[in-house]
Amino acid sequence: MLTCGETYEVEVKNGDEREMVLDGPLYLRILILKVTIDSMSTVSYIQRTLSELDDYMTSKDNNVTTFNGLVRLQLDFLTARGKSSSYVILNLFKGYLAAPDKEFTTYIKQ
Repeated sequence: MLTCGETYEVEVKNGDEREMVLDGPLYLRILILKVTIDSMSTVSYIQRTLSELDDYMTSKDNNVTTFNGLVRLQLDFLTARGKSSSYVILNLFKGYLAAPDKEFTTYIKQ
């Protein structure tokens, strides 16, 4: 099999004749394999990001709006891949409690 850009070709032999033929099903199979591998590693990365929300909160100058945007985006990414995280609420509050604002953290603790 030879790769040429985004096309996949196979050599077809017919007696003494040889011809390179584009193979759509082969290309689709390889594409699906790559997407599956990417999806599994991506899901792992997203879940790790959601487990480190306290670090993210402090790295974004404790901006709750930015923080909520990241959480929403990561959850959308998981949902798009048919996955979920069972520790989202725990990690979400861990992130909120990392904010130094006493009034905010007191409100969250209630």
